[in-house]
Amino acid sequence: MGLLDKLKSAVNVVTGGAAKVSIEVVGDARIGAPISVRVTLASTGGEVKSDGVFVDFAGEEELHIPKRDDDKLTEDYRREHHHSAQSFRLSGPFVLGAGEQKVVEGSFSLPPDLQPSFAGRWSKNHYLIRGRLEARGNDPDSGYQPIRVIG
Repeated sequence: MGLLDKLKSAVNVVTGGAAKVSIEVVGDARIGAPISVRVTLASTGGEVKSDGVFVDFAGEEELHIPKRDDDKLTEDYRREHHHSAQSFRLSGPFVLGAGEQKVVEGSFSLPPDLQPSFAGRWSKNHYLIRGRLEARGNDPDSGYQPIRVIG
């Protein structure tokens, strides 16, 4: 391995660019029922030693009341409350070979006391998930994707 290859490998570890990750929800996401997901991993070059594949789940409630001329509000009123944050393991440790692609499927259940997704006039409750490959350095991930959770 030459100097440039070593530098590229180091950059991938720091930036999380060692692999591309995507996530797909299979079917509906229902509170209290298993949610099936498919996480696709692809090495962007070299071998990636992983401690496993995870799904990160996050929920947030937002309130936004816009200021109107006839209101007592002097500015828009905004509040956010992050009410859910969990990680679920889909697989144990493995090695993703150079140039290899792998699909990991699994399921997880959400707590039964969650509110379903909704969007009202001034408030909304929404959820996000991401697939993540746990590896040395910055974990490659899919980025958070919206998910509609139904009751």
